[in-house]
Amino acid sequence: MTEDAAFTGVLQSQGLTTARDCSEVQSQGHDCSGVYTIKPSSTSTVQVWCDLHTDGGRWTVVQRRQDGSVDFDRNWVNYRAGFGAPHTEYWIGNENLFGLTSSGKTELLILMETWNGVWRYARYSEFWINNESDKYRLGLVGYSGTAGDSLLNDTASQQAGCQFSTRDRDNDKFYDGVCTDIVRGGFWYNMCAMATLNGYYYSSAVTGVLSCHWNTFKYQESLKTVCMMVRKV
Repeated sequence: MTEDAAFTGVLQSQGLTTARDCSEVQSQGHDCSGVYTIKPSSTSTVQVWCDLHTDGGRWTVVQRRQDGSVDFDRNWVNYRAGFGAPHTEYWIGNENLFGLTSSGKTELLILMETWNGVWRYARYSEFWINNESDKYRLGLVGYSGTAGDSLLNDTASQQAGCQFSTRDRDNDKFYDGVCTDIVRGGFWYNMCAMATLNGYYYSSAVTGVLSCHWNTFKYQESLKTVCMMVRKV
């Protein structure tokens, strides 16, 4: 696996395609990683970064952090619709993510880089979210990788099975406050979290609960680069 392949490629100008995801983009003959327009559901279109090289390609990037240029401290409506730009930083939107994961078995790959250039990854063999009526509850099984399992390994704060929270929608299980007030980014929080990939982006290696971090890799240490991507199995 080339762990930084998701961040190499070109800015494509493909227009509207009939592809539901980047797996279909690749099956239509495209072989260059970059920005493509897909239709994750019959009622939506969205521009995404397609990684067509890492581990065989076909990956639809659903989240990207790399320079702090996009504010991830957003409300429920923003996270539902998505924000940012796929050639820089973005969140694909929970409705689009639901569309991508509701049409068949889907795997998740998360690439992470520290500020001293160390890359690690976490992979889950099955990943899905429920619809908005269930507050985009997270489903997740089957960890493998080199970063450690921050989403499933701690029973007390396991994030699989948790509903999505934003600064204006408190769906976490924290008994003494709101996790998004602490972390400043929407995510699937429990008490609050071992993984806060939409947390505050620091421009250096800062250790603290606010940071965008993955505790089993570097405990509460801010990550330089994060990429979450999915593909059909």
